[in-house]
Amino acid sequence: MQPGGEASDDKDLLRILVDETAAETGTGFFRALVQNLSRALGTCGAWVTELLPGNRRLRALAFWLNGDFVNHYEYDLAGTPCETVIGRKTYSHIPDNVIELYPGDPDLPGMGAVSYMGYPLLAGNGNVLGNLAVLDTEPMPPSFRDLALFRIFAARATAELLRLRAEEEIRAREERFAGLFNGAMDAIVELDHDLRIGMMNPAAEKMFGCAGSRCLGLSISGFLTPEDFSRLRRIARQLEKRSGSARNAWVTEGLVVLSAEKKKISAEATVSLVEFQDDATCVLILRDVNERYEARKIIESLRDETEYLMDSAKVVNGVNVDELFGTIDAVKQAPVIAAFKFRASSEWIDGGHNRTTINHFYGTRQEHSRNAPFRLDADEPRVLLGNDLGPNPVEYALTALAACVTTSIVYHAAARGVTIRSMSSRLEGDIDLQGFLGLKDDVPRGYKEIRMYVTIDADAPPEKLEEIVQLGPTYSPVFDTFTRPVPVRVRLER
Repeated sequence: MQPGGEASDDKDLLRILVDETAAETGTGFFRALVQNLSRALGTCGAWVTELLPGNRRLRALAFWLNGDFVNHYEYDLAGTPCETVIGRKTYSHIPDNVIELYPGDPDLPGMGAVSYMGYPLLAGNGNVLGNLAVLDTEPMPPSFRDLALFRIFAARATAELLRLRAEEEIRAREERFAGLFNGAMDAIVELDHDLRIGMMNPAAEKMFGCAGSRCLGLSISGFLTPEDFSRLRRIARQLEKRSGSARNAWVTEGLVVLSAEKKKISAEATVSLVEFQDDATCVLILRDVNERYEARKIIESLRDETEYLMDSAKVVNGVNVDELFGTIDAVKQAPVIAAFKFRASSEWIDGGHNRTTINHFYGTRQEHSRNAPFRLDADEPRVLLGNDLGPNPVEYALTALAACVTTSIVYHAAARGVTIRSMSSRLEGDIDLQGFLGLKDDVPRGYKEIRMYVTIDADAPPEKLEEIVQLGPTYSPVFDTFTRPVPVRVRLER
């Protein structure tokens, strides 16, 4: 192992390192780094890696070997000298016989490796980012000089890797912000000191009836009544005199937006003043309440009509058919009231015992609450290590399916004028616990098959009964949820 002639002087080595990496970033930086490290130490190979999620594999950011770069190099840590570096978070030097010491490393023989040196790349909190390593086909005796140079190269690699991670984090945050900004249902408008439009999201473009590029630089006064513009300007000036978290305000009574088509839109409004690089930006958030008012009018109208027709209402299977068709007509007129969001909150008690509370839900453009919260206990039977304090979750799944299919049959039969005198069902589902216990990857964790048997006595001939029963799986939301891929996201809340 002999350093290259043009880099024999340590000062020259450091100058070369600085000169050849100063103008490079990312892949170019790492390539220049390992090439110069190999030349400085006189080794046949040098590489810098990043530790992949799971902490069991390394991916080379750059790998210089025998005068050329090795692309797309990735390897398992187990059985390699790098495992010692990563696991112990410490420098490792193997001056000779590296293959004999690490017989489990499949790549060393092919490289003709005899010696190895590795150094961990650590973040400020001690977490391992990756490692820097060299190998040679000759023995590599201990050298204080080589170790000092190696540490300098490792420090440069760590700094660049941290810089890239920071850039990636900033880019990810910007993408998340853009997703939130562009996906928000509320209109968001950025205004400068003179209340000229700087940026607006798609919801604002829709409300204003104007593309953001065309609105850029225009005064917000062109989209508000004179009275509302004066109120907004007064609020913005008041916020400039405040500090900290107090630099936001709710606009009492809201604002009236005048779209490009001269349509008046009533909107709830909040104003915030945000400091960025010594420049104050005003953020106006508007929520269109016209649809809510229209939905409320429709609901009130339906309620009045229901009360008026209550005495003469047609009821089939316990369902007010007139009200059912009234609801259908209302949704046709205002589809926005058909959007519902149901919620449940669960608390772990002990072992397999959990308690779910159901109370609030959203629908018809407003929040609703039950008369009283429902609390459902779930547990496992004793044979499954529980205390049998309630049905287990998969039995609740059968319960939800049975109830939803039954309700769907009843409602749609009522709409068709079919009277049901009685109906019952029984369900059974097959589960192999080898999936849940992680014993077999090819065994499903949940039900492999569910069977539902329905018995019905209705005012219909046998062939009609079969059609009525199939209305359940056709229109049941729970059946639909069971039988098609539904995105389910489980996130840790902090």
